[in-house]
This record gives sequence, structure tokens and C-alpha cells, in this order.
Amino acid sequence: MIQGVASVKTAILAPARCSGCGLVERYSLVRAAYGTSAIGYRILHLVRRQVSPVMCRRHAAPERQMPRERSKMAGMTDVTELREHWYWRPGWRVGRSFYTWHITFADASSVVDLAQQYAAALGDLQEYDPVPLRWLHLTMQGIGFTDETERRTVDQIVEAARGRLAAIPPVDITIGPAQIDTEALKLPVQPVEALTGIRDAIRAAIADVRGEDKVTESPDYRPHVSLGYTNTTGPARRAVEALARHTPRTTQMTVEAVALIDLNRDHKMYQWTTVAEAHLGGHR
Repeated sequence: MIQGVASVKTAILAPARCSGCGLVERYSLVRAAYGTSAIGYRILHLVRRQVSPVMCRRHAAPERQMPRERSKMAGMTDVTELREHWYWRPGWRVGRSFYTWHITFADASSVVDLAQQYAAALGDLQEYDPVPLRWLHLTMQGIGFTDETERRTVDQIVEAARGRLAAIPPVDITIGPAQIDTEALKLPVQPVEALTGIRDAIRAAIADVRGEDKVTESPDYRPHVSLGYTNTTGPARRAVEALARHTPRTTQMTVEAVALIDLNRDHKMYQWTTVAEAHLGGHR
């Protein structure tokens, strides 16, 4: 166990052969010393600024990776089958809604512009229902169905999340290029580590209020923005080939807040009302 802030800082500032390996090693050191405390989150962001720019083969940038990895970054995929997205998941039914944390993009012009740039591609992808621009989102972490969760509990989680997220500065992200997935045309979002840190803070806030055993969903996280959801089941080949004819595109933005929303999916579309917001770094 590492004792004291000075000791942790000494450990995380030590030279690393690779920034990817350095992140893994240093995140483990900080988590071991501080868990999910506020000071732990501050040090995690210091880690992100201090690790070496050198990359090993495992963590190399896309242009230095094997062709298969480059093809994924260009929008190609290993997916061979599509599955219709709009089946009813356990617990869902018409009229039911769900409290969940999302990053939303109604005021993010760069993300809206990127989605519009992919409109032609979606026009060629008959297997996907496009997501209306106002409903673009990045899923973070669910709480529970609205008819099973007291509003007082929700308010307590919001306050706990605001406290934890105030210790995390705004995060610059890169969105895209589009990829074919089993149930969605998705835009992967980087850096995964920083977004996972935001999600971990929200999960910790839920645990603060409800206990760790009531934190739903896997801790594993693959952040993405969906441009469309599958409306059919069948081979993916035609969709993969159609997307490959379009130029891969990306955009950047800064995440400054996360929204708690009341989410409904009655009309084969994710729609919501915003319940509250939690700002990163105390930004408003």
C-alpha cells in the first residue's frame, strides 16, 4: 500500500517506457491507495498528463498497428451478422422508463455536424434506423426503472455525483469514425480511460447512496455514440460494404457535464427528459 500523496506522486511521475502501460500501472497504484475518493480522481487526472508519450507495440497509435487494427479504425469491422435492436430487454415494456446518466449533444454542434456528414452513409444502410439529431447520446451508467426508484434516492445520487465529478476536469474527446456493430452504426469515442473515469465516479456516487450491490451494469465500458440502430436480423456484409464506400470522419469536443435523464424507448427510439446535470470540475 502506498502511503501519502507525495509517495503516490513520486510513483506516477517515474519514467515509463510506454504511455499505455504507464496508465495501467499508475491507475492501479492510485486505486490501491485511494480507491474512488475525490483525491484519487484528482491524482488520476495528474497521471493522464504525466505519462510518457512513447508507445509500445501493444498501445501503438492506429497508424502503427497491424492492418487489421487500422481497418477497424477506418470503420471496417469483424461483425458478420446483424441483430434487430428493438426487442424488449428484461424489465422493459411499453410506457416504462429508466433513470440513467448520459452525455447528450443537443448543444454540441461538432457532433451534430458529424452525424449530418454521415447522413449519406445512413441513406445506403437500409438495415439501420437513423437516430434523430436531438437524441444523439453517449450512454454512461443506469440507475433503475423510474417506477422502482424513489425520487429522493435519485436526488441523493445527483448530489453525490456532483461532488465526485467536481473533482474531475472537463475531458477532450474524439468521436468516430463510424463502425458497423451487431445492433448499431456506432462512433467509438476516445480516450476510453478518461470516460471510464467519469463513469466510475458516477458508479461510486450510486454506491454511496444505495450500496455497491445496487450498482447495475458491468464495469467494463466501450464508449460510443450510435448514429442508427438495426431494424433487421441477417448478414452484415452488405452494410459493411456500403459503409466502406464512404469517407471515415471524426470530430472533437470537450465534455463538461453529464445528464441524468428519464429515458423511454416506446417508439423504437431513445427519447428522454433531463432530470439533472452534474458538471465536471465544477464548471457551469
